[in-house]
Amino acid sequence: MQEFTELNSQTADGICFMLHKDGSNFAKSLAQQIGKRPLSPKQLHWALKLANAQINPEPQPEAPKADMTGIIRLMQVATASNLKHPKIRLEADAQPVVLAVAGARARRPGTVNVTDGGGFGSGTWFGRISLEGKFEPSRNCTQAVTDLLVHMSTDPAKIAAEHGHKTGNCCFCNRPLTDEKSVEDGFGPVCAKRFGLR
Repeated sequence: MQEFTELNSQTADGICFMLHKDGSNFAKSLAQQIGKRPLSPKQLHWALKLANAQINPEPQPEAPKADMTGIIRLMQVATASNLKHPKIRLEADAQPVVLAVAGARARRPGTVNVTDGGGFGSGTWFGRISLEGKFEPSRNCTQAVTDLLVHMSTDPAKIAAEHGHKTGNCCFCNRPLTDEKSVEDGFGPVCAKRFGLR
């Protein structure tokens, strides 16, 4: 197998550029080695594979056509009601689904991140909802998660109530529903006011 010392400088430069474009630490370390010392066959394999992935990226899952401004509106109402970190906790086929607003220091503040609720680096990211209400799914997103988001956007009170009836907890604050009216509605009156629901 050829090493980079056997390739012309233009080819090596092109591969270096693609590795830097990848952005991962592993790709950057491979790019830094090119020109300094030959890569091993295994390193060369990964360098070419990562560079090729930048040239021919895998197609992303098709975003649903549904308008998800309903979810953005919910979060904006909650933020306007002085709720610092509004979240919505749901389930899709027993899979936890947590919607949370990206903070002011985030790369895209105000957008809604959709995860499984796990911590940074250990959780699953399903995608994000833009401020325009467009869902941008990740490769980990399932059809069940997408369907849940569509239903939550079009009828949030119904989905929130279904979650409360199924789990016994409010999907907005995650507290147990205790009084008779909250149990009947599926969410509490304080959260209903904060998120603009009847």
